[in-house]
Amino acid sequence: MLPAVNASICHQGKILIVTANSKEFEAMHDLILEMCSTDTFRDKYVIVGVEDVPGFEPIFTRGKIDIPKAEAGIVEKCVKACSEHKISAILFECTQLPPFSDSVRAATAKPIFDAIVACDFFVDAFSDNPRFGLRTWYKSWDGRHSSFHLA
Repeated sequence: MLPAVNASICHQGKILIVTANSKEFEAMHDLILEMCSTDTFRDKYVIVGVEDVPGFEPIFTRGKIDIPKAEAGIVEKCVKACSEHKISAILFECTQLPPFSDSVRAATAKPIFDAIVACDFFVDAFSDNPRFGLRTWYKSWDGRHSSFHLA
């Protein structure tokens, strides 16, 4: 998703990448560069880890995040980064972060790109657009599983 976010903001500010653990994320630099053609060490990216946010630490021991407890700390870190840098978009890299997307959107007025946004992007590509166009082509799911293969 990072290359798409990058293209969408072009040269209009920086991208805040929020990750569960900034040290682990930075260790993936070469893989991200190879897979996404994106150098996260560039000045365009601000990386913020939430590993020290109270309530978030259970994910490191396969526990359950205390969402109400962690929310304030995650919002605070994002607001701080936005005040210190010219942030145009926020990417939640960790799949445990989408529960905080709306709170961060409200606090920063920035677009948040997370795992749910990414899934919606792909699902919507196969869905009927109710605003215009052909209305009768789409059939509801019949409840049966079938094989799917990309052509």
